[in-house]
Amino acid sequence: MFRQQSVGAARPQGRNRFDKIQWSEEKWVLPVAGFIPEGTITRILESTDIVELVGRYFPLKRAGQGFVALCPFHNEKTPSFHVTPQRQIFHCFGCGKGGDAIRFVMEMEKVPFPEAAEILAERCGIQLERGATGSSAEKRKNLYDVVRWAARQFVGNLASPAGRIAGDYLERRGISAESIRAFHLGYAMPGWDDIARKAPSDGISRQSLEATGLIVTKNDSYYDRFRNRVIFPIISPQEKVVGFGARTLDPNENAKYINSPETALFSKGKLLYGLNLAKNEIIRTGTVVVVEGYTDVIMAHQHGITNVVATLGTALGREHIRQLKRYARKCTLVYDADIAGQKASDSSLQAFVEEEMELDVATLPEGKDPCDCLIELGPEVFRQRLDAACGIYDYKLRAVKAYEQNDPKRAAAIIDEVLDLIARIPNVVERRIRFDRVAVMLGHRLNAEESTIRQRLIEKITKAARTARPGRQPSAAPGESARPELPSVERELLTVSLQQPELFAQLAGEVRPEDFSHDGLRAIFRTAWELFDENGSLQPSALSARLAESELASLLAQLVSDTQGSPDLKGRLESCLPAFRQHKARKRISELNQLMLTAAQKGDAENFKRLEHEYLGYLNRGGIDGQV
Repeated sequence: MFRQQSVGAARPQGRNRFDKIQWSEEKWVLPVAGFIPEGTITRILESTDIVELVGRYFPLKRAGQGFVALCPFHNEKTPSFHVTPQRQIFHCFGCGKGGDAIRFVMEMEKVPFPEAAEILAERCGIQLERGATGSSAEKRKNLYDVVRWAARQFVGNLASPAGRIAGDYLERRGISAESIRAFHLGYAMPGWDDIARKAPSDGISRQSLEATGLIVTKNDSYYDRFRNRVIFPIISPQEKVVGFGARTLDPNENAKYINSPETALFSKGKLLYGLNLAKNEIIRTGTVVVVEGYTDVIMAHQHGITNVVATLGTALGREHIRQLKRYARKCTLVYDADIAGQKASDSSLQAFVEEEMELDVATLPEGKDPCDCLIELGPEVFRQRLDAACGIYDYKLRAVKAYEQNDPKRAAAIIDEVLDLIARIPNVVERRIRFDRVAVMLGHRLNAEESTIRQRLIEKITKAARTARPGRQPSAAPGESARPELPSVERELLTVSLQQPELFAQLAGEVRPEDFSHDGLRAIFRTAWELFDENGSLQPSALSARLAESELASLLAQLVSDTQGSPDLKGRLESCLPAFRQHKARKRISELNQLMLTAAQKGDAENFKRLEHEYLGYLNRGGIDGQV
């Protein structure tokens, strides 16, 4: 029953043994990949370098034959996200996400399979039939096209005679022609319908303008959102225009700055102005400088300080911080001195502590924003202020000293803020060290008992534990996973055999999909078997293309990214097969016991005799490990 077949006889014959109708009702269903032909998916994957793709989103560091990074899909302090160029897959050993290049785009861009495939196809120059990828992909691509079209209109307006008013403003602000080109600055005409009127002649519908926030619809009428404003295109790290910021040139306008509304492409809480231009310098220095305004960013870059970004008129949020952690180990916030104390108490500081990103605070001369400081005092002064930046705890304690004489209540509130931040430090050892330092400083400065301060910290820690963000999980240690363990023998068989087609042929010669107890491993083996049957070989890209379902893609990545174990793959397979045969036999013996009992209860003598014959066959061969 367990006769090993030769490699030449291993290839299963016929598709009817794997009829999808018979097995697609299992838990692990393989959906159609958005009507894109499987061969096209394979071409897309073979034409994409996953290392280059991932590197467009965040930096990778060489580690052996692969690359590592902080995982973009969960919070962690130690990199557990791996990219394997030899197999063109990614896998996170912390959260378990993984797959091929298409799966990576799906996870990063939050788009369905067809749209992710189209994004990569466009980059590779592979033509997809119109409509083949479904309405969702076409709609998103159309939105990008519309926003890019609008950006070109605004740039053209600024260069026209009508844009002289915007050019004069930028000149007064000290922004050079080179910076205007680098940041793609533009101008929105003062009329109510400049964009709305031009769009139809370029084949752009009113619905598309509305979906990208370029027009505002009110009752049955509509008008341009941006009018008589300097335009600051918001560009993603992947160099795609996703929306706009706009500064009014009308002194009577109440809203000095406005942004695009939330759209399928634009989300203020996740975007950072200038990151597309700053990311390389951020990676090089390991530090990102965050300022408040668009012109602050532009002027810093203009003066050679190019690791500077800004939020889009919002507080620095958790999503911003997680994005910055992929590029930098440290963030420096730049504040105007007259509002620094107020800003340094906001909730974003808690997010920095909880996300375990190092934070410094730099202050500028009173009344100067970064743009003013750079123009009036020069880049050296600005650099000196960055160099003099101090950690957030030291900064807060300096504020205590400033307030303790004239405003004791405010000083006490700041002390509470410091303790609140310490209470939120995830690492217990770091929390203790930080507290000891702060307690000594406060005790010396305010003549306060350390025991009193410590008791207050305990209260803060207790409160922080009660009010912890729902769903927040601690960072996974390298190699750890919250997922249930896979059956070790089954995992090893697939891990080894998927690396060499000859070994897969050997495995397929004596193992059937139903022999696997784990649903996911069974589905992967069945799919690999199908491909081997169809093509006489097993290509990783073809297997990955067929496994479009998310859980299967991640599981496949987990298997093929396993580099542990001996390099003697054939030896590993042959040492594993006996244990698998024993497992298979035990499973069958258990099934036979139950089937014989049922046959006896029903009085089905013929079936009982047949089952008994198979059962006795195990006995005649000595059972399993000498027992039945």
